Amino acid sequence: MARAAILITDQQWAEALNYLDQLVPITREEYGEHDRRVAEALEKRSDVLKQLERRLEAEHDLHEAVTIRLQHMRRRTKALTEEFKYTEAEALYREAIHTCERAFGPHHRETATCLDNLATNLRSQSRFEEAMLNASRAMQVREVLLGDDHAHTAASYSNVGYLCRILGRHDDAHTLLLKSLAIRERIYGHEHPLVAESLDRLASVYRELGHFNEAKPRCEEALRIRAASLGPDHPLTAASRNNLALIIERRSDTNSFLESAAGTFLTAGVSPTAAPKPAAGPRGKGPGQGNAVGYAILATLLVSVVAAGVTCWFFPLVGVIAGLCVIALTAASYFSSVSFERLVLLMVGRVRKAIVTKPDVDRNRVDLGRAPRQSVDLTAMTRSAALTADDIRQFPPHAPSDVLDLHWVRSMTLAAADELTRFRCSLKLNRLQELPSKLARVLKEHQGGLHLDGIGSLTTAAAAHIARHQGPTLQLNGLSELRPDVAEHLSHHRGSLSLTGIHSLDEESAGLIVKHRGTVTLTSLKLVTRETVATLRSNPHIELPDDLGDGI
Repeated sequence: MARAAILITDQQWAEALNYLDQLVPITREEYGEHDRRVAEALEKRSDVLKQLERRLEAEHDLHEAVTIRLQHMRRRTKALTEEFKYTEAEALYREAIHTCERAFGPHHRETATCLDNLATNLRSQSRFEEAMLNASRAMQVREVLLGDDHAHTAASYSNVGYLCRILGRHDDAHTLLLKSLAIRERIYGHEHPLVAESLDRLASVYRELGHFNEAKPRCEEALRIRAASLGPDHPLTAASRNNLALIIERRSDTNSFLESAAGTFLTAGVSPTAAPKPAAGPRGKGPGQGNAVGYAILATLLVSVVAAGVTCWFFPLVGVIAGLCVIALTAASYFSSVSFERLVLLMVGRVRKAIVTKPDVDRNRVDLGRAPRQSVDLTAMTRSAALTADDIRQFPPHAPSDVLDLHWVRSMTLAAADELTRFRCSLKLNRLQELPSKLARVLKEHQGGLHLDGIGSLTTAAAAHIARHQGPTLQLNGLSELRPDVAEHLSHHRGSLSLTGIHSLDEESAGLIVKHRGTVTLTSLKLVTRETVATLRSNPHIELPDDLGDGI
């Protein structure tokens, strides 16, 4: 190797090639076929062959060298992934993509494979948008090189469809997963685990759309195939079993809701599988193929509206408005998967709930709790830009209840926050637009519970202050994202912590929040990886959603 390097420096290509021809077989015998030093020797020989215009041989050596390097990287990334070191594995995946693009160009099978591997890694980190970009690029390369009827293209269809479902693009997910299923059934037959993967992912799409009668048979078929080919205790078999349980449970809940809204009741003891068919049809059907009963109701309502518009000569606008409302509902039913009567029932239920739960509250007054006549006029406060200390001094010195509800206050001065700390009851500030670090530094001295449900995000400095809150409970239910720097500070809070607005969580943040010594409520989580779920469940004081399952 050293002699060849000297000759290469002197541009004595033929002599250098003689040494390299001896070096490659010796390196293979000494270190094995797939060692990095074999790749180095092949790369040097490829460079020399290019100088000698022997390009076919040079390309062959380069391809073999890159293949060896990729195999080495894949072994390392697999080991890192098993240890949940996704960031380190991601760096290797990106290095592999750079290596492939440099050696083969961006439109090559190996490049597509590396892109797909990076997408899987990013998906494990809950970085779904980035994963979608790489998986889509891999799919496009495979469609051009291999065609749309190849096994590797089917794998890309399945991966991109899975990401589309996570990102809420159910129509695209449905189309891609159907294509993947058709290709795999043709290539592998009907009993292959990859066919079960496409069936299971397709069932998840139908489940999230509410098409449970379409989801259940596909999930049952996926479970049967996986149990037969992989065994009943395989993790993928368990995943299909969990998916089937979710379908049965949610179909039962949906049917119960619809029957209750229609004035009927489920008979006790009826199994979920025997429940009536939901009103919504599958997404695969075209517009207008909904329930006939709904369109009978629609026809009746349209006739009634037209009659009202014709007969109501003095108020024709009423008939026009009513007709427009019915037409809007019709369009929503016609072009969606929800039947007309279900839309009507949902609207009636929402209106009834709003009427029943509508609070009889004067927005110019603030309640100090549940005790009667314990409220303060907010007229002066709403005229000013922020809640001031003078406003707080109007409050009684000792609130008789356990809650000081300032749910109409959108901002406050630091002096007002300092005045609030004299109250020992729980404090609700659900309409604050933001929490500056200076305000958080004052509010941390409050001795009671603190509810700040309107805060959408926290800076690192604000999180550091509010985490030292002295009260027993801290609610930040408006947070939509829990960054690692915020999670690290909140883990030091000593009371109960509620973060029910967070829908997705990465593994790094989860590893920090489990260090919290009190109760942590995370009941709105939806998009998390299996590793993140395992990390969160390692702390018995963390409350998670009942239907979270094992993660993605």
